[in-house]
Amino acid sequence: MERENDAGTQAPQVFLGAVLVVIGGGLLLARLGLLPLHLHPVHIFLHFWPLVMIALGVLFLAFPRRRDMGGAWLVLGGTLLFAHMQGLMSLQRSWPLFVIASGVAIVFNALRRPETPREG
Repeated sequence: MERENDAGTQAPQVFLGAVLVVIGGGLLLARLGLLPLHLHPVHIFLHFWPLVMIALGVLFLAFPRRRDMGGAWLVLGGTLLFAHMQGLMSLQRSWPLFVIASGVAIVFNALRRPETPREG
């Protein structure tokens, strides 16, 4: 059986594999004592993990499998969490953005639906 070469299904796998290689390499360097503490992969991950959400969201938007807004939600959520963790924006003040995004998603989904012919 021949495997299809579909860039839409390979891109997330390539991204995940590359992330694991980078994390594993950083952990190995840390275990060997070749990385200072502030460059330790766990330390970096704890401060920047929302960027992984943003990157996955961009991948889902670039290579959609379904007609949904999952990628956009990942980008929005990751951006808000990252801004909160960096002290740029408080989640207590920014949560209405999720209400706005929900409304935008509903409007776009309604506009993207193909019309079904009416019988009459």
